[in-house]
Amino acid sequence: MVGNVLLLGKDSGLLTTRAEVLMVAWKVTAIHPRRLAEALVATPFDLAIFCHSMSLADVETSAKQFRHFNPTSPILWLQAIAQQLDTIGKYEVIQAPVYPMILIGSVEKLLSGLALN
Repeated sequence: MVGNVLLLGKDSGLLTTRAEVLMVAWKVTAIHPRRLAEALVATPFDLAIFCHSMSLADVETSAKQFRHFNPTSPILWLQAIAQQLDTIGKYEVIQAPVYPMILIGSVEKLLSGLALN
């Protein structure tokens, strides 16, 4: 199953590591939130993953931008334990620690319901 996955976060080390894990099965664009607008104009995405390095305000702003260009694509937020916020119904959530197999399984589950090329 091929899918375009947007990986968004502020920690370049985590972005690189998570992108490497996901690139085995999907096309991944890993960027800082400051570059979100240019990425959204250039590429349609099947899934967005927001890393725990983003605050709730960052997530809300980025989600609004993402939904404008990709209204039916799911958003997965990797939350830190301290970020246990009420986001029920807005995003799929994985709380830390985010192990590679948990991340891969969640992406597979979210993309399995989409009609992908």
